[in-house]
Amino acid sequence: MSIRYRRLLNINERPRTNANTAHHFQQPSWLSRINNTQIFTCYIHPIMIFAVRPSVRAAARQSVFATQRRTVISLAKTVATASGAGRNGSTKLDDGSLDIGLATPKEMGGSGQGNNPEQLFALGYASCFLGALQLVAKNKNVKLSDDVKIKAAVSIGEVKGSGGFGIGVELTAIGADASLVHEAHTVCPYSRILKEGAEVKLNVK
Repeated sequence: MSIRYRRLLNINERPRTNANTAHHFQQPSWLSRINNTQIFTCYIHPIMIFAVRPSVRAAARQSVFATQRRTVISLAKTVATASGAGRNGSTKLDDGSLDIGLATPKEMGGSGQGNNPEQLFALGYASCFLGALQLVAKNKNVKLSDDVKIKAAVSIGEVKGSGGFGIGVELTAIGADASLVHEAHTVCPYSRILKEGAEVKLNVK
């Protein structure tokens, strides 16, 4: 079994510091692992940047995200609103088509009497990856079996060695050709955002 690791973000420059500017800069370690059993694993680690001066913080942020920003021309947009007690509150789509009560998993000390963000992420990733796989097959004039399935396992936990929380994703393709699955991994928007990152615009009202 061959396993290939690829570092997704490589920070060559760190912001300058002096005695009057204390800051901590931690290099992210987003990794994508692909092996020949058709299982893909992506780990997301939090990026922590603390700086006293805004100029230092801005320089650090620019260094981190310079390689991952992508301009997306929107074709469709979904808006969701979360309220209540965070991971024990509720979230709903603004068009009224979905309203979900949330609960922290029992493994994390919660009641487990509801859904959680990782479950919603798994649902979206599995369906999106299957769509990407079907698109790749169609473009290659390959007939996919109706029995092809994608399983997405999403976990949350503490990031070993650096603290904070991160998520782990494991995708399993069932009944599909490995070469098509590998190519779908480069096409699926969920896979791309995990590998390449995305620009997030924050609005405060």
